Amino acid sequence: MRRALRLLALLAACAAAPAVAQDLPDPVCSYLNDFAGVLPPDRAEALRHELQVTRRMTGAQIDVVALPDLRHFDSGESLLQFSQRMLRDWEIGDIRRQDGILLLLIAAPLEARIELGAGYNRHWDRIARDIVADTVLPAARQGRIGDGLIAGALAARDRIARPFAEGQRADGQPAPLHYVAAVIFAVAGLLAMMRRRVNLMRLAAQPCPNCRRRGGLRRQIDRRADRETSLTYCLYCNHQREEELILPDPATPAREGA
Repeated sequence: MRRALRLLALLAACAAAPAVAQDLPDPVCSYLNDFAGVLPPDRAEALRHELQVTRRMTGAQIDVVALPDLRHFDSGESLLQFSQRMLRDWEIGDIRRQDGILLLLIAAPLEARIELGAGYNRHWDRIARDIVADTVLPAARQGRIGDGLIAGALAARDRIARPFAEGQRADGQPAPLHYVAAVIFAVAGLLAMMRRRVNLMRLAAQPCPNCRRRGGLRRQIDRRADRETSLTYCLYCNHQREEELILPDPATPAREGA
């Protein structure tokens, strides 16, 4: 009797326990997993090839996943949480760069999302949302789910993966490397201006060879294609001295060891 009561209690506890959601599906192959069957085999293979080439050329991995629905995976998660878990558990992208891209489409009810790795900032997330809203969903709502999926994947390649791999920034600003180059050019220009200023101050401190007054000497550089001349003159008298600066001949090779 006691054994029967224990069995009934156990069955009641199991019935009262919430159903555990099925884990994520295992990826069948790299780059494209069409569990919803929205792409014919030839178009699926063509898209898989494009994404494989993208990985080889940019290093960024784009995975496209289409699911018929989320009923088998319903654990109370939002599409955002589900896509984040899939991106993480499937280990999409380089683990150091965190540059993985997941395009997830749910056929019923229709919804889609592009999930980006942690290496992308919020500006790239904005582009990902635009691709879904402007490219993926409009075609899918017209019954062309496969067209929207392919167009969205290629847009993610062209607008996210390639620019990111080339060091561009989604907000239109130069990449950090460009900032460094700009700073170097600015510092070089500032140093050149300071050197010219110091040279002028030194020249002005010298006495004029003709009137012996200080503070009146100035120098003007005349640069032409084949010659460069320096004209030193005095503001207080008619003293002038022109010198021709020797420019290196580009046709004459430099001597080794010089």
